[in-house]
Amino acid sequence: MEDLGEASQYEQAKALTTTDPRIMQLTQDKQDLERAMLRRAAFERAIFSARERIRNAEEQIERLTAAIPQREADVAQRQDIAGDAFTAIVVGETFTDRTEFGEAVLARMNELAEGGLTVRDRAVGEIAGFRLTADVSVYGKTTDVSLYLNRNGDVQERVRAQSAAGIAQSVAAMLRGFEGDVQSARDGIESYRREIAEFTPQTEKRFEGAAEIAELEQRVADMEATLTREAAERAASRSSQ
Repeated sequence: MEDLGEASQYEQAKALTTTDPRIMQLTQDKQDLERAMLRRAAFERAIFSARERIRNAEEQIERLTAAIPQREADVAQRQDIAGDAFTAIVVGETFTDRTEFGEAVLARMNELAEGGLTVRDRAVGEIAGFRLTADVSVYGKTTDVSLYLNRNGDVQERVRAQSAAGIAQSVAAMLRGFEGDVQSARDGIESYRREIAEFTPQTEKRFEGAAEIAELEQRVADMEATLTREAAERAASRSSQ
């Protein structure tokens, strides 16, 4: 179909220069058709958006469902490092002092950085039953070393600390959050299920203006055909005179 916006403007201008009421009706029908088609387009966008929300929610439920056993495995695997129970390993050496442990971790990270190469998953040590690894990223003259606690399900959680003592503190805080991770996954599943329940009815709706559009399209087509035929007949009549 031709651009209805341009057609409407053309028909409006044309209607002002003719006394044929059919031209005015054709202009009105085209304007009505344009509005109806805009409503249909908006309806279809809303349906598409609802389906995308459902699809994303289903994917997230699948992801979180798979993550729960992994997070529960983290809880089961976690070893106590509180108080005097603290023990950790760096490059084969065992430490019971948190600051000395942190200093050894930093020394290992510096050693990896001095290699001047981008590397991934380099062994640093072990704490609370979990491996510590480092990634080294080199950008020109800049080298960045990131420390990670390796959890179940190939999940690497970055250890963020500004000091030797802070490394053990950061890891301890991460370990305390394991139960919260399990609950967060369960809460997320319930939230996404509610989202699916909310948007599913929207995908089942049907556009109620289809019949109106079909009728308007037919009326416009019929009227244009009639006017075109009459114009051709008038032209033929003038040429025969």
